[in-house]
Amino acid sequence: MEAKKSSAKKISVIVVILAFILMFFNVLSSRFTPSTNQARVQGLNLSLAPMVSGYVTRVDVSLHSEVKEGDTLFIIDRKPFEIAVTQAEINLENVTQNLTAGLSGLKAATAQLNSARVQLDRSTKNWDRTQRVMAQNEGALSEADRDRSESSYLSAIERVKTAEANLEGQKAALGPTDANNPLV
Repeated sequence: MEAKKSSAKKISVIVVILAFILMFFNVLSSRFTPSTNQARVQGLNLSLAPMVSGYVTRVDVSLHSEVKEGDTLFIIDRKPFEIAVTQAEINLENVTQNLTAGLSGLKAATAQLNSARVQLDRSTKNWDRTQRVMAQNEGALSEADRDRSESSYLSAIERVKTAEANLEGQKAALGPTDANNPLV
């Protein structure tokens, strides 16, 4: 009885080992010679995928023809890609125009600030002069002249603040000031 169990166990182990060998051989052989019910193919199995997707307009190979690396297999419709390139060129032109407008706005804001600073300088000198004259002789200038000088001085200060804020707004509209945006 013991001998029968031992021989049955040996046969079972041999059958399992043979099954694993056959399975391994089947997996290995399908890598080099894939097969179907209709035919066998010699060679490596290769995956083929285009770099872009689209409609195929022409196929340049026939069934079972031999191809080499670099051969054109099929042609994909170019129209969607040509449209995308045209759209990208238009977008680039729009961005360029917006950038040019932004730079022009920045230059205008800088000029406005410079003009406001010149007016502030002139108004400061007039206000200082008015205060000196009023300190030396209070009756030399009318109250209206003193008020105009002071009002001009205070308005010039506010124009400089407004021009500085406008310049900062123009800079902010052009983006962050870093190495990736050297225009600001």
